[in-house]
Amino acid sequence: MAKVWSFIKGAGFMAFLALVGFVLSIYLGFFYDKKPHLVYTVSQPTKVFDIHQALGGLEISYAGESLRGGQKTLWVMTVILKNEGNAEVTKGDYDDRDPLGVSVKNGQLLEQPTFQSDSSYISKNLGMTREANSVHFAPIIIEPGDSLSISMLVLGTETTKPEIIPTGKIAGASALEVRSAEDKTQTGIFKDLFYSERWWIQGLRGPVYALLFMIGGGIIAVLVQALIIPFEIMKDKKEKNLRHAKVARYRLGQPLSAAERVFTKLYDEQGFRPILNAYHALAEVCTHQIDLDRIKHALEPKQVTLMKLKYFSVSSQTDSEIQKLEDHGLSGVRSMSMEQVTTILREIEGLASHLQEALQPPPRQFARLTHRSSPPDRMFYDLEPPLPPDQ
Repeated sequence: MAKVWSFIKGAGFMAFLALVGFVLSIYLGFFYDKKPHLVYTVSQPTKVFDIHQALGGLEISYAGESLRGGQKTLWVMTVILKNEGNAEVTKGDYDDRDPLGVSVKNGQLLEQPTFQSDSSYISKNLGMTREANSVHFAPIIIEPGDSLSISMLVLGTETTKPEIIPTGKIAGASALEVRSAEDKTQTGIFKDLFYSERWWIQGLRGPVYALLFMIGGGIIAVLVQALIIPFEIMKDKKEKNLRHAKVARYRLGQPLSAAERVFTKLYDEQGFRPILNAYHALAEVCTHQIDLDRIKHALEPKQVTLMKLKYFSVSSQTDSEIQKLEDHGLSGVRSMSMEQVTTILREIEGLASHLQEALQPPPRQFARLTHRSSPPDRMFYDLEPPLPPDQ
């Protein structure tokens, strides 16, 4: 997981996200096409009369025709037409030779259907023309999210339910879709996020799209890392074998000091970076001690302690590296003499020469020219006089 997070934070992944964003902006600007999408949602047909048991003398008829004798029944059907696309249907989008409407299958359409809509424009301007078993709508503008509900009375058999067939062609729109009212998978807020043009939906799209983009980028990063990890494992194994071979040849047949055993083990397990950090840390300790030795002969013991705390204390990074060395078995680093620290530095230089590794200049966290470094020589004469022994 740490490698995945490191990969996500890396410059390569940031460049990848920038490239994806650039490609997405080009797609949205030049290729993403806004278009209407008309959907018919049909409720289950229901019987006007549902008599489960025959009653003597009861006769049901419509327009003088007996329904029971012909084993027919009246069905009520409700159809909701809605624009679920992201663009409006204009009057110029209709085809005069194939007008928009619905057709009834397995039944006979009776009377003129009724309709209602939340849109005052549709309620005022919609015109319906009935032809046999079909209903055609007059060309009107249907905005994204607009809908109208149509109620129809259909004569059919008792055993076969009538069906709704969409008719017509809208320029630039996808095929007319028929959906059952019981099917909830294509409706709801998630559908609106991609198609609706309502003002409150626009406010949701920004954060949702950003979240989806980040999730998609994270998934891609994980997949890429999953492909890279096996190669990294093979590479790490090969590099470790090479490091082990180098360590095995170091001072072959000669005993190693305690420091050399620690550093060769560190190199075998982790590479040269821990050794380089330790070298910089010990060099800082040595440099501070040399500077302090240069002036402490002119100071009282308490002044030496004060100067050491104020100007010659090591950085937090150096202190952390010393702690790592002690944790790996090089004990007593903080109490070592100048000669011991110098010896360890020479041993590291010899090991680096054998390993053909460069002892690079120390990074900023090891640099001695900070506010805690020793003061200029001219400040040595401004020291306070020695304190009395009783203070």
